[in-house]
Amino acid sequence: FADNGLAIVDATDPTKPKLVGKYVFEPILRAGQVQAIGNLLFVGAADQARAVLLDISDPLHPQPIDGGDFVVKDQEGNARKAYFSTVANGHAFFARKDSGGGLLVYDIQDPNKPALVGGKKTDGKGGYVFVKEDRAFTGESNHAVVFDIKDIKDIKEVRRLTMTGDLDTAIPIGNVVVLSVDDKAALKNGAGSEVHPLDK
Repeated sequence: FADNGLAIVDATDPTKPKLVGKYVFEPILRAGQVQAIGNLLFVGAADQARAVLLDISDPLHPQPIDGGDFVVKDQEGNARKAYFSTVANGHAFFARKDSGGGLLVYDIQDPNKPALVGGKKTDGKGGYVFVKEDRAFTGESNHAVVFDIKDIKDIKEVRRLTMTGDLDTAIPIGNVVVLSVDDKAALKNGAGSEVHPLDK
């Protein structure tokens, strides 16, 4: 629902999904990424410096978590908008949108105390972020970046990938990275793939 909050859908019968409720954020949060992990729901804002963690023990009635509504900040304490976000291995990864691209990483294993634990700034402009094993992948408009995240406190850029156009998406599938541009692509060349050895 973006600015209108979350839609709660009963998909018990996937051929007949039913809208059974909604959750509205105060103040308004432009919901971008929504991920359920057990009884925890992560909601990352699109184009805002905010994220919210909700208790979904009762999925029809999400409940706020004390301390779980937080402002995304960089290592200098500045609020930083994220274009998009994702959750993996107990951490929330935010693709920086302003004042450079790259990553900001929060530990959300204690949902009452989300904490910035790492980050890496680049000269790009954040798009989508995906994580596979010990690598994070961000589209950064002029290029995509592969990060080594084995040590969250010491994230390293290990590779750049390029395509003509606004390269916002780099999705890891096995040892292949699928790239996609959403504007100004070369004729008949809006998507592509490259092999990336994840174990190196």
